[in-house]
Amino acid sequence: MPHWIGLDVHKRTCHATVLDERGVVIQTKLQNEPEELRRFFERFDDAKVAMEAAYFWQPVYELIEQLGHEVMLAHPKGTRIIAKNSGPRVPAAARMVADRLRPAQRDQRSEGAGEAARVLGPRADAVQE
Repeated sequence: MPHWIGLDVHKRTCHATVLDERGVVIQTKLQNEPEELRRFFERFDDAKVAMEAAYFWQPVYELIEQLGHEVMLAHPKGTRIIAKNSGPRVPAAARMVADRLRPAQRDQRSEGAGEAARVLGPRADAVQE
């Protein structure tokens, strides 16, 4: 079963939102430590992961990519705009980037929100705009 995972990465923690094809949500907070992140991501066989391209994204991106998952970066400006209008920022940002990946949601987004929260792409160098 495919999973779409949104991450909000901070210096010491990551907030994760996991969606399955039915939209079932798992939200969790992880320590930003390689072994804990590895244990979490090894539970998913076919995951697409998106995270905000903020200050601490690079080591997490590289670890998830090494585990064989597809990883993409979301523009930080867009995730802040949407999360700001949807309650507490941390879970909202992780949920928003997970929703950006899930095919059923891509067709239902409004044009303005979709552009603001666009996913930059699967390459880490996509941040250099």
